[in-house]
Order: sequence, then structure tokens, then C-alpha cells
Amino acid sequence: MTVPAARFWHRYLPISADMRRWPVYVIGCGFASVPAGHPYPPTQHPSDHHFTWRRGRVLDEYQLVYLTRGGGWFESRETGRRRVDAGHIWALFPGVWHRYTPARATGWDEYWLAFSGVQAAAIVARYGFSAARPIREPGVGRALVDVYEKILDELREERYGSRTLIAAWIHEALARADVEERRRELSGNEIGEAVLKARARMVECMDRDLDMRQLARELHVSYSWFRRKFRADTGFSPAQYHLQIRINRAQELLRATSLPISEVAARIGMSGVHYFSRVFRAKTGLSPSEYRARAQGGAPE
Repeated sequence: MTVPAARFWHRYLPISADMRRWPVYVIGCGFASVPAGHPYPPTQHPSDHHFTWRRGRVLDEYQLVYLTRGGGWFESRETGRRRVDAGHIWALFPGVWHRYTPARATGWDEYWLAFSGVQAAAIVARYGFSAARPIREPGVGRALVDVYEKILDELREERYGSRTLIAAWIHEALARADVEERRRELSGNEIGEAVLKARARMVECMDRDLDMRQLARELHVSYSWFRRKFRADTGFSPAQYHLQIRINRAQELLRATSLPISEVAARIGMSGVHYFSRVFRAKTGLSPSEYRARAQGGAPE
């Protein structure tokens, strides 16, 4: 039986000495659709990037490999052998031996993105990837595919500013992988749903105080659990998150309206200009009048 031909496209870019000083820069990007039973990789890459399952490889750069169809195996020095499937994405790290290959029964479709830079390590870590935990599961989604596709489009044309745009899209690819995985974890998960419902309720109640212990009871969770999980998800305690929403609303009113300070305070449920002013200054470093003057280009009231 004849095995269908693989489809693939990739480009590696020359890297100048100046570019190596960038916070992050693209080295190459590609796509491969590998049918069941087809040899892998389907095409020869440069000698410092080519590999086989038998011998693996070690890179001097980072890569982000995303599967959108099929499945197979990934193995690295730190992880051992792991099954990977459509919807998985994994990071490759400089100096870390690794190998991966599609299952012969299914093949796979992959996107890959190679990059480096003086801040690349910090950027990759910021979005939760590590050599010990390189594999994430954002799922197969249009948003992440679109990031790879627009990078490929720029590399095909190599228009003015392409590398600058792609540097920003490297951040987006990492961020998308992180966010989409977290959203999947929260969807249908009681813990995640409780935090999401709490945040929505806080937005609804930006015009008044909110009893966080009562909110936890309404969500059928303990307050200590609720406070701990909410802080882990947002970086704020529930009360401080709600307060920040109300202060943000006050800033919006001060910028966009000529309402008296007392009315702005009332609209976010803070009775008393003095109390509101004290809280506002603690959060922004300015009094409400000073903030409005700066925002509107006038003198403080």
C-alpha cells in the first residue's frame, strides 16, 4: 500500500550578532503533516537541528512544538518517555537532550517555533514551562493555531519588520498555551467555577460592599479554601480584588466625567469623601482630585 506524502514547510533565519542581544528573537518556524506510516522527520533539517528517534538531539535554543492531529511520544532527559496527543504543546530547552516521534498508526500534524534571546529563559519560565514540566495541554484551538500561522506567513514573505512582529508573537504563543490550558482546567471544574463565579459577582457588586464569607457560603465552599484558591488564581485576596475593581471604576469616573468627588464615592459604595479619598490615595498614590487633574489636564479641585 502506498503511504500518502507528507506535507511540510519551514524556514530557518540567519541570526546577526546584533539580534543575539534582543530579549527574544525567532530562529525558525515550520509545519509538518505526517501521514500514518510515514518516516519521521519527513524532511532533512540543518545538521544542528536534524534528529531521529534513535539518537535524539540537543539544541542551543528553545522550541515550542504544538500537535493539532494524531499522537505519538516525547522523551527528554528530565521527563522520560511520555505519550503526547493532539492538543499537547511542549517546550524544548537549550542543552537538554530530547526526542519525539509520531505513532506509525496515526502520524501527526505539528507546528514548531524556534527562538532564543537574552530574556528567553525568563519568558519561557514566566508562562509555566520548565525542563521538568515541558508538556502542556491547551487543546486544539484556532487561537493558538493562528499565532503559528501568522508567524509562518511573515516568514514566507520576510517583509520589513517581520522579526519584530514575530518577537511579540513568541510571547503570544507561550501566553496562549498557558492561558488555554488554565481555561480548560477551570471549565467544568468545581474549584475553578467557584473562583470564576466569585469574580463575576464582584464585578456586579462594584457599587457596594460585599461580605466575602457570605459569598463563600453561597458558593458552597469554606472561606479559608476560597481565600487561598482566589489568591492563587488572581494574586489578590477576595476583599482586595473587589476593592481594586471599585477603585478602577472610580478612576474611570474621575477621568471621563465631571461628577463631584462625593458622587464618585457614592457610585462605588463608599460613604464619606474622606474615607474614599484615603482608600483611593492608598491604592493610587494620589488623591481623587489630583488623579482627575492629571487625567483631564486641569488643576486639582
